[in-house]
Amino acid sequence: MNKEEFLAKLKDAKSADDILALAKENGVEMTPDKAKELFEQMSGNELSDEQLENVAGGMSIWTYH
Repeated sequence: MNKEEFLAKLKDAKSADDILALAKENGVEMTPDKAKELFEQMSGNELSDEQLENVAGGMSIWTYH
């Protein structure tokens, strides 16, 4: 999954648990509290591209075995 696909899936998350699972699947370190905070922000209004980039910014490994 590339960064753009990750960000698209992040926008489609239906819960904080979805965000946390997606982050874990893609090697992004995220606490449950941060996932909850992010989901609440996304539920209230759409995040800017810059905010989403900050979430995905920790992603550095894009290869899967």
